[in-house]
Amino acid sequence: MHILTKAMIVSLLFTFFQPQTPREEYTYIVCGRVVDESGMPVAKARVTFDYGHVAIKGDTSMDSARTDDEGNFCYKETTRAPKLERILYVTGPIPFAKAEVSIYPPFWERPNLIGQQFLGKRIVIKKNGEVNLGDVEVQVYYGIVNVYLQYPDGTPLLTKDAQWEKVWIRVCNEKGQEITYNNLAIAVIERAVNLEQSYIAVGLPEGSYKLEINLKIDPEVSSRTWLRSETLLAISPFNSPQSLILKLPSR
Repeated sequence: MHILTKAMIVSLLFTFFQPQTPREEYTYIVCGRVVDESGMPVAKARVTFDYGHVAIKGDTSMDSARTDDEGNFCYKETTRAPKLERILYVTGPIPFAKAEVSIYPPFWERPNLIGQQFLGKRIVIKKNGEVNLGDVEVQVYYGIVNVYLQYPDGTPLLTKDAQWEKVWIRVCNEKGQEITYNNLAIAVIERAVNLEQSYIAVGLPEGSYKLEINLKIDPEVSSRTWLRSETLLAISPFNSPQSLILKLPSR
């Protein structure tokens, strides 16, 4: 057995408790232009800079910039993060303003999201300097599906705000694995739900998904009902918006 002397103990305690040297603050800039596969500029694209899985406590975990009408962007951040590598996610316009969107960068936070397009691109920044990435192609586009909730006879099912406040939406991948499961905030109901026709606009990145809706027809009743899409939804910006009708089972 090793015996620690008083001198050794004092030395260990001094090493353990000595104050950490503050990390140096610096600013970096990343600029570029977002284009589509044919090289044309993409306006209102979203460019997200993420620290990845090993973000250090206290560091910014994610931030983003949007492109102008010519597809240009310039992102500036001041940080103390020692890591000079970032994960760059480049998406087409994300329809936050008119749809319920639960899948967005950083995509690594959604482990059941399937597709190489969600991996992002690793870049290296320059301390107190600027990096120009040149033309960067969109990695992921978004589409919208209008999900109609109906009685068996096709009449609208949920026509009141209070009913939609009880709705939960589960998005699953093509294997049936859950990607997201969340309820609707009042602000989302106001911008994404059509009460008269009982549908909600759901924004999804391109890919194949199944949607499941968990709801209460009567807010005063505790029992809940599941409505599920039987087939895969193929989301693409080229067939957006598309429609999905989910009907309450006949009794």
